[in-house]
Amino acid sequence: MSRSAGKKASDWCLSDVKLNVYDLSKGYAKILGGFLDPEFEGILHTGIVVFGREYFFQGTICCCPEGEAWPGPEAFKETLNLGSTSRTERELELFLRGRQHSYTPATYDVVRHNCNNFTNETAHYLLEGRGIPKNIVELPMRLMSTSVGAFLRPVVERSVENVRQQLMGEATDEILAGEICFYAGAESCLSNSELTDTKTHKRFLSPIVPLYINGVLSGVSGGGGDGAGAGVGAMTEETPVGSDKQKSKNRNLATSFYDDDDHVQSFEKQLDAHARAHTHT
Repeated sequence: MSRSAGKKASDWCLSDVKLNVYDLSKGYAKILGGFLDPEFEGILHTGIVVFGREYFFQGTICCCPEGEAWPGPEAFKETLNLGSTSRTERELELFLRGRQHSYTPATYDVVRHNCNNFTNETAHYLLEGRGIPKNIVELPMRLMSTSVGAFLRPVVERSVENVRQQLMGEATDEILAGEICFYAGAESCLSNSELTDTKTHKRFLSPIVPLYINGVLSGVSGGGGDGAGAGVGAMTEETPVGSDKQKSKNRNLATSFYDDDDHVQSFEKQLDAHARAHTHT
């Protein structure tokens, strides 16, 4: 039976599939990496954008509204148009749930099984055989094949193992099992009967939260008028630190990550402290 069997006519509308590319080094790695590989573009993280959401691998499969993804706007590099898909949001989630055991803290490997391998596999599914640009997928292995990369590889692998152990030590049972992390308002589109876990959890890996605060919410210190400072700097100009409006913003963001009051209050305090530290006087 073909995949078209049972589809409604409305399901055949095509959805754009894009790839958001981020440079975790914010441009610095390209300067240094150029000595290793002239095509080195940075420490690249990618996310698949489709159906108004962004999907990425960071310890577990994560899903959020487009524009809300880690590591934030100041690490953003470019958006690539990959094509269009006839698959539906429901089909994609079912596919990801079938693959979630392969994307956990235990399976993460910075060279062989990383965020770009996830987006490549997801693109292959959505675009029926076409993945993300080959140079992005192969970049870690290409760097490790250089003489300097080979020298550094044991150090990199030890660091990765330390991160993996930290993620596994701090992750919930659901995340250890690869449960998809929906946050910032994104929710599963499947019915309860289709889910093994019928509760939509608001959760985020603990090690990611400080990165989110220092990434998504941070502008370039001292300003930077090209949009790179669209974090705390821009936020505090419009909303005074300590105001009721700012507290409401902090509460809404905190509750998009956590369910329990202790974590919500702790995150609110971190947001407030970070905003005060970056307020220009």
